Amino acid sequence: MLTYRAILTVSMVCGAVIDRADDTGVYYKHLTLPLSTFVGENKVEYGCEAFPLKADEYIAEYLPIGERDDVHHITVGMCDEPYSDAAIWECVDPNHVCKNTKRVFLYSWTNGAPGWTLPKDTGIYTGDRARHFILQVHGRDDISDECVAEFAHMRLKIRTNSGKTMMFCLCDSLCESYDDCCYNAKNFTKTSLKQAKEQLTFLEKASCEAVKYGQMDGVNKKKGIFMVSSPPKIYPSTKLDLKQKCENNMTSDDPNDFVPVTELFTGVAFKNRHCAVCNHVQDWVSWMLETHC
Repeated sequence: MLTYRAILTVSMVCGAVIDRADDTGVYYKHLTLPLSTFVGENKVEYGCEAFPLKADEYIAEYLPIGERDDVHHITVGMCDEPYSDAAIWECVDPNHVCKNTKRVFLYSWTNGAPGWTLPKDTGIYTGDRARHFILQVHGRDDISDECVAEFAHMRLKIRTNSGKTMMFCLCDSLCESYDDCCYNAKNFTKTSLKQAKEQLTFLEKASCEAVKYGQMDGVNKKKGIFMVSSPPKIYPSTKLDLKQKCENNMTSDDPNDFVPVTELFTGVAFKNRHCAVCNHVQDWVSWMLETHC
C-alpha cells in the first residue's frame, strides 16, 4: 500500500447545529449524540452518528463539552460514506461504522481526559473532497434520569483556510528526512543511520511532480507528489539515454516507463523506474496502475 505525502461560531437551537465562520476563517463544529440512545428498550452499546465534513479545511482542536462521566469514551472518525442512513445506529462492530471502507481515526477521548488543542499554526487536514465525520460513543446504561435528556458532545475548532503559516505534520519513519515531524513524534530508533543518510541523498534530487494520467487515489489533481525526478548531478555521458528517459518519460507508449516506483529500503518514491536506476537503486516496487474503459 502506497501513501502519498503530499494531512466553528455555532448556534444550538433545539438540537439543530448552525455553523458560522467568523472573520478569521475559524468556526466550531458541534458533534452531539443524545444519551437516551443508551437506555430503554431500544438501547445500543455503541452509538454512531454522521455529520458533514467539508474539504480543504483544518481541524485545530477537539474539546469534550460538559461533565463527561455519563459515557465511557468518544471517538471522532472520518468516512467516505456512513455505514447506515439512520440518524443513529448501533456500531459496536468496527465494520458497521463506514460503508465499504475502513474508518480514518481522527481523535479518541476517554472518561476524565482533557481535550486536545493543536499547536499554533498547525491543523489536521480534512482532505480534498467532502466526506463525513463519524461520532462514535460508548455509552452507559446506568445514567441518571436527569442525564437522559443530555448529549454526548464534542466540539471541533476548524480553520477554513491554511493561512501563510499553516502546515501539516507526520509521525512516520520518514518525517526526519522530510523535516515534517509533528512536535510529539516519537524518536524512530528503527531508522538506521545508513537508511537516514540514503533518504537525504535521494531527497536532495526530489521535487513535487504534477499528477498525470488521470486520477490517483488520495491525491488532489491540483497538487503533486514529492518524488525523485532526476539522476545525480554527475552522470556518465555514456548513459544519457537513460537520463533522458528519467527526465522526459512522457513520450513513451510503455506504461512501465512512466509509473512511479518506491525504493524498498528507504521508502523514497521515484518518478519512474529509469530515475531509480539512474540513482543506483536495485530493489524497488512499481506503483499499481489501473485502467478503466
